[in-house]
Amino acid sequence: MVEESKDYRDRLKQRLAALPSRHRATFAALCAERQYGTYAYVSRQDSSLQPDVLRKAIDRCWAFIRGEKVSSDELADLKEAIDQLIPNLDEDMSGFASLVLDATATVSYLLNTCLASSVEDAAFAGECARNAVDEWIIGIIAPSSGELPENIISISPQEVPGLRASVDAHPMMVREMQQQEHDLTYLENHETLGADDCDYLRNAWSNRNKSNLDLE
Repeated sequence: MVEESKDYRDRLKQRLAALPSRHRATFAALCAERQYGTYAYVSRQDSSLQPDVLRKAIDRCWAFIRGEKVSSDELADLKEAIDQLIPNLDEDMSGFASLVLDATATVSYLLNTCLASSVEDAAFAGECARNAVDEWIIGIIAPSSGELPENIISISPQEVPGLRASVDAHPMMVREMQQQEHDLTYLENHETLGADDCDYLRNAWSNRNKSNLDLE
């Protein structure tokens, strides 16, 4: 499982490194869009969350990608606001905490990609989107026992390969990986990105009003 994650990360970084800076930010923005719905869903159950802050940050990053005037100071201020929303999993062990972390961290990575054209941060955005799906599927097919916190499962080492295979074959994971492949291929095939390209990529996620976990 660890080796597979490393292979995914290495391949993703290699492809992102070959892209122009705004293309990297576009990939990260698309990953943030697919997780925004998760954050919005949880916010309806937890009033302490601030989906409007995430929405503003993602939208301003899209404005930057489209070539509108967005200052680095504004992006840095938005990143500071987002970073304050990232939960500490040592303190918050609720079932949704890791999904909230993935969603908020992805927006932070997106902002840093816009600020610094960071290959590493763009790759982390993709990894967060993948991890969110991974965690959600594991919770479905291998729920925790009654003695453990709801986000902790207990399986034997012998069961790990079978669990990994089940997660990878799950339609939700297949869809996430296909979406990342679609986005990367589109970006690789377009030397420049115009407003129409940005609109197409945002709308290519057919269920944009849902999360990549199908939460509404």
